[in-house]
Amino acid sequence: MEAIKSSNYFKCVEKVIRPLRRFLNKFLDDWSLSFAAMLAYYLFISLLSMGVVVAGILGLVLRNDFDAQQYIKDKIINSIATDNSKAADLKKVIDFVTDRVTKEASGVLSIGTVFAIFGVSRLFVAIDKCMYIIYRIPERGFIGQNLLAFAAVFIFILIMPIIIAISSVSSVLASIIPSEAGRIGTFAGQLGFAVIFLLFFYYFATIIIVGAQINAAFFENYQTLGAGLGTCVSRMHEEYDVGDLRTPLIDENNEPRSYTH
Repeated sequence: MEAIKSSNYFKCVEKVIRPLRRFLNKFLDDWSLSFAAMLAYYLFISLLSMGVVVAGILGLVLRNDFDAQQYIKDKIINSIATDNSKAADLKKVIDFVTDRVTKEASGVLSIGTVFAIFGVSRLFVAIDKCMYIIYRIPERGFIGQNLLAFAAVFIFILIMPIIIAISSVSSVLASIIPSEAGRIGTFAGQLGFAVIFLLFFYYFATIIIVGAQINAAFFENYQTLGAGLGTCVSRMHEEYDVGDLRTPLIDENNEPRSYTH
């Protein structure tokens, strides 16, 4: 056994595996998959909020341009619907929504803008919080964090068409599935589409987290915490000698503690 460990081949393999093992430990200790799920949720909410404000803008700008409205409707229907029956149902929904938005565009735009800015900004706040853990850096102040998030919202609006184009990949995949798939019940098909849609968000969020972890571990040389994030938070109290971890909130002597030197 000692001869194997001392061989050049074993040392070369160990040299390759050791950084990968350390990276995997950091990835798991930082709760990366849980953070990816959190980002997927915020991404989903952000797209819904952004959809409201986009509908309001289109209704306001294209209020009197019926040809442009019809062109956009046809594009949406063709990119989502896979058969004539679904296209007809989707057309009814889109016609109803666009009619309401056209009549009440100013109100939808004002309310939708407020919710969109707040909703989408929460996505970037969540990304910022994930980066604190991955890169071991102190948190920004409340104002600075939110100003950065609001600024990122406008960048997000610019790349919105790209995200919509990527999200339509599922409809392209559905169009190349053999016709036998059409025998599946309508409910099962809709459920499958919803699952694929949610998995896409989780996949996209996981890419963000994995990319940040690779950069932090291999290029910035940030190491694992040595234990899970929850365990490290518990140990932090012992390191700072803060005493009893469980103190009633109504205790007069219960003052907020600072963990900075």
